[in-house]
Amino acid sequence: MGEFGGIPLGVRSPTTTLVFQSSDPIPLVRERIQAEVGEPIAFRFGWPFAAKHKFFSGDVWEGGFRLYLIIDHRNTYLPVAHGHFEPNANGTRVVIRLRSNPIGLMVNTIWTIGWGTVLIFTLARQGLEITSQTGWWVPLAMITFVWIMMIPAELNEELEYKRRFSKVVSGEGASVDRGRPTI
Repeated sequence: MGEFGGIPLGVRSPTTTLVFQSSDPIPLVRERIQAEVGEPIAFRFGWPFAAKHKFFSGDVWEGGFRLYLIIDHRNTYLPVAHGHFEPNANGTRVVIRLRSNPIGLMVNTIWTIGWGTVLIFTLARQGLEITSQTGWWVPLAMITFVWIMMIPAELNEELEYKRRFSKVVSGEGASVDRGRPTI
């Protein structure tokens, strides 16, 4: 199918696994990740937002972490990163599973139930006279739209997770330009 920023395109899975290798020991890699974890930010003020804040919010513990990106925009579909550290002969392997955000899935489910109900009533009202004029395709299009909308929203954030974790695990974290212009 092809790739977009190193992420395979095609059928979207609710989980994606990213793997990063560092030649450093686990305590040092864990410390680097912890250094990029800040407080959750409810309201985003100022520009450029991302240049002023840490990469992630969440928790880091001895064996792993659960993190969210700190981003400068709203995204209901922001994946959650669950990761752990594995020692190996070359240093540390960081394995991260990105899972779809439960809030985003809940929004999509409610949307689907609502438009699914409209579709059922539309089809029941029309009986056997289903034509393109009856409007049955509108609720079906709305259901399809909300699930398709989730794909680029999550892919965009997966690319950002990959970029940020790559910098942090390699030791470039806090001292690097965050990819946003500064004032």
